[in-house]
Amino acid sequence: MRPFRTRLLDLAHCPAREWSVHSFRRQWYEKQTPIKYRFREFKRLNPLPAQEIWVTPSPQSDYAGCVALNDEYLRQYKDTIVPIERTVWGQDALKWRVKGFERFEAPLEFFLDWTARKLADPDTFSPNETLYIAQCSISSLPHGLQEALPPPLYCTKCSYENGNDDDYDGKKRHLHVTQAAEFSPDNGVESSSIWVGVPPVETPLHKDPHSNFLVQLAGFKAVRLIRRGDGELMLAYAKREVQMKCQQLGPVSMSMRGEEMMIGPERDLMSNLVWGIPDARHFNQVNEVLEDNQDSQGISHVNWFGRSPVEDEQSNDNESMDVALLHGKDSALGLPEIEVYHATLAPGDAVFIPKGWYHSLRSIGSHKNGINLSANWWFILE
Repeated sequence: MRPFRTRLLDLAHCPAREWSVHSFRRQWYEKQTPIKYRFREFKRLNPLPAQEIWVTPSPQSDYAGCVALNDEYLRQYKDTIVPIERTVWGQDALKWRVKGFERFEAPLEFFLDWTARKLADPDTFSPNETLYIAQCSISSLPHGLQEALPPPLYCTKCSYENGNDDDYDGKKRHLHVTQAAEFSPDNGVESSSIWVGVPPVETPLHKDPHSNFLVQLAGFKAVRLIRRGDGELMLAYAKREVQMKCQQLGPVSMSMRGEEMMIGPERDLMSNLVWGIPDARHFNQVNEVLEDNQDSQGISHVNWFGRSPVEDEQSNDNESMDVALLHGKDSALGLPEIEVYHATLAPGDAVFIPKGWYHSLRSIGSHKNGINLSANWWFILE
C-alpha cells in the first residue's frame, strides 16, 4: 500500500493587477511559490517573436489553433544540430506506455522533414512513434533563432533596475534585455531550452537546481507540480517498489535520474502516481483552456499565434479544484497527503516553477492538434 494519499489542486494564476516584475519577485519568487500566468498578463512585458514566426497554421488540420512549424523560415537554419528524443509508444499512445526510447543528435532539416511527414500522414508514417527536440539549449541555436526567444523579464536581474515597471514601456524593457544581457548568468539566466514535437510528448517527474519559467508557444500542455519533500516521498516509494519487484537488494538511490526516468517500471509507476489512471481528462483539455480564457461574451482569447491583444481584466484569484482525490480510497486511512498542483497551458501561457519543486508535463491532444512548442529559462535573481 502507498504510504501517502494524493490530492489534485488547480494551480493559482496570476491576478491581472499583479503582472509587474516587482510583483512577481515579491509575491512568487521570494516566497518560492508556483504560479501560472495567462497570456494576457504574461505578454504585457514578455513579447516572444517565436510564437509568430516559428509556426504557421497547419494545412493538414481543421482543428482550431492547429499549427505546423514554419518550414520556409526554419530551413534557413537546416544545418543546425539539435538533440532529439525518439519514443516508441504502446499501441494506444495516449495511455503513455513507453516501449522504446533513445536519444540522438541530427540536423534540424531531418527533424523538419520527419515532422512534416508525420503531420501529413500520422496513421501510417512511423505509427506510435514520436520525435521530440528536448532540452535544446537556446544559446546553442543560431543568432537569428535566439533573437526570437528573449528571456522573460521576470527571469532577468536588469528588469529590476529600471524603477517602477508600471511606468516603463514593455517594448523598451524587451529591447533593454535583448541588447544588454541576453542569456548571461550575470543577468540572472543560467540556461534555457526549447521543446518541440508532435504529440504525444511528455517530460516525466523531476526537479531542477534553479527556478524555472516555462512558456507554452504552440499547442497545449498540462503541468503538474509537487513540493520537494512530497516529490521525494513519491519518488522513494516508486524506487522501493521497483527494487522489491525486481528482487534487488541494498539502499534506494535517490539520485536524479537516468534512463529509468524515461522508460521501464519506475517511469510507468511514477507516471501513474503523478497523473493517475489515464482517462479523458488528460487528453481532452483544450475545451477547458478555451473556457478559462473566455470573456463575458463567451469569446475565447486563447493566444493561438501571439497576435491577440493584451486584455486588462480581473482574474479569478487562487481558484482551486479542492474536490478531486487521485486516490480517494486512501483518504480515511490517516496517511500523509501529497498535494499535486495542476495547470493547463494554452499558447502564450507561462508557469513559474520554483527551485526544487518536482514537476511533470504532458502534451494535450494528439497529432491532430499540430505541433507542440515550449521554451523555458532557468534563473537566479539573488
